[in-house]
Amino acid sequence: MNHPVDVYIFKGGAFQKEEFRRRQLKAVNCSPERTAYIATPEDTILHKLLWYKMGGGVSDRQWMDVTGVMKVQGNTLDLNYLRHWAGKLKVLEELERALSEVK
Repeated sequence: MNHPVDVYIFKGGAFQKEEFRRRQLKAVNCSPERTAYIATPEDTILHKLLWYKMGGGVSDRQWMDVTGVMKVQGNTLDLNYLRHWAGKLKVLEELERALSEVK
C-alpha cells in the first residue's frame, strides 16, 4: 500500500533547525526493515498550519490534516512547544482554533 509523504527542504531557519533536532527515526517498512527520519507530530502540525495560512486559510485538506494529527495524538502533544513556535511562525490563532475544534 502506498502512502503519500510531505518532503521538506531544509533551509536552515531557527524553526527548521529545531525541527531537524527533534526528528524521529521510525520503521517505515517491516520486510525488509527500512527506517526513515520523520517530523514529530507537533512539527507536522506547524507545517500544515503554515501551508493553510499561506493558502489563504481555505484548504480543507491542510485543515483536516492538522485536526486529524491532533485527534490521533490526543494528550501526547507538547502544547507548550506548539504554542511557542506557532507564535513565532504567526499561526497561533489558527493553532488555538484547531485545538478548540478537537476538544
